[in-house]
Amino acid sequence: TMRPPALRLPSPRSPAAQCTVGTASLSVIIPAYDEAERLPRTLEESLAHLSTTRRGPWEIIVVDDGSHDSTCEFVAARLAAEPRLRLLSSGRGANRG
Repeated sequence: TMRPPALRLPSPRSPAAQCTVGTASLSVIIPAYDEAERLPRTLEESLAHLSTTRRGPWEIIVVDDGSHDSTCEFVAARLAAEPRLRLLSSGRGANRG
């Protein structure tokens, strides 16, 4: 299975360009290992909450530790629609945080 890129940065012309790695005033980190069942709800609720309550640049970073399910694919599919979402994937599967 092909893994998505380790990190996606928004285009400089994108509305999310204000929030590039290292410039967000808030970064929410979601660790994930085989979380395809729970991650969609967690991610959607987090995105909805931050979009309606947060002022200033923010980002959500999903850190995948080599999941064997569709965790990475789910997040990768959301990257184009939500430029403040990031995916970091070790690809190792060590499940050690």
